Amino acid sequence: GNVYGDKVAQDEFTKAMDDAVETEFQIHRIHIILQDGPRSVKDVAKQLGMQARTVLGYMVALRQRGWVDVKEAVEGTPLYAAQ
Repeated sequence: GNVYGDKVAQDEFTKAMDDAVETEFQIHRIHIILQDGPRSVKDVAKQLGMQARTVLGYMVALRQRGWVDVKEAVEGTPLYAAQ
């Protein structure tokens, strides 16, 4: 059940868990890449074979956790680096 005591269907629970695991996996992959040096969202997306929009969403989560920050901007493109 959830925090309100409502029962959650097994397939809904499984989907939520799969999504959470996938998100954490991708966040950690990006963090590892950024430990090698600053990169743009587009560079990370290309390296991982993902869409830039998706990587940007993960980058927001990484910044909220304090794991990455903007290192510099090159021609208006922010380069992110691991903290």
